[in-house]
Amino acid sequence: MALNKDTRLCISISSHPSNFGTILHNHAYEELGLNYLYKAFQITELEGVLVGIKSLNIRGCSVSMPFKQKIINFLDEVDETATQIGAVNTVVNDEGKLTGFNTDYNGAMYAIKAAKANPSKSVFILGAGGMSRAFMLALTIQGFNKISICSRSIERTKSLLTNFDVTVVDWADRSEVSADLLINATPLGMKHFPEDAPFSKLNLLSCSRIIDVVNTPASTNLAREAEKQGITFVPGYEIAVEQMISQFEYYTGLRPDKQSIVKKLLSISL
Repeated sequence: MALNKDTRLCISISSHPSNFGTILHNHAYEELGLNYLYKAFQITELEGVLVGIKSLNIRGCSVSMPFKQKIINFLDEVDETATQIGAVNTVVNDEGKLTGFNTDYNGAMYAIKAAKANPSKSVFILGAGGMSRAFMLALTIQGFNKISICSRSIERTKSLLTNFDVTVVDWADRSEVSADLLINATPLGMKHFPEDAPFSKLNLLSCSRIIDVVNTPASTNLAREAEKQGITFVPGYEIAVEQMISQFEYYTGLRPDKQSIVKKLLSISL
């Protein structure tokens, strides 16, 4: 559909944006014949962005690292799930009223079910940002109560104790943790974060399931290692597709075809 004065704009903001949202949202707009355009932006501060969303009547804004918690202070309203998590990844603009939602939670719920994880078993999460918070709420709701968490910032990790019943692990001790389900909720493995593998060989020896939130690249070193060792693995792109579809519904009121979204995703190089 040709762009015109009535085209509705949706954006995403991040310190390190990928092409994920831009490609998939625009693909879904085209398939459904919607007069929408989606564009990713790399930003360094939030306040000006929120002013721009209102003044330019931007319909929706997807929020990525490291702004998911900070953005709450600039919104008019935050829904219950996002409030419980303490992070927002989706902002909807209704005639100047900005409401925050969290569709990472939808992705987390999907991933836990896809992994067929047992609530009586232990879980170890790396990361203390918005995505890990979404997983903790999803795990709690599904009955998991043996959850350990670790991040580079011990202060940030301990702040989660206010909302969730978890055991905090020091970053230096992360390689020694044994758990049935491992969740990488950090950028480790992402294109722009050329760091060591998120989990050690000792971590992998004790686990039977891994969830990785990294969606670019679609196949990570962690995914290949899990396949080599016969560990059930849920890739980040599946989680991202789930949360993206929920975002799309908030912005347009319509639900795109999931199979078409996944097919498009796997046909491109992110």
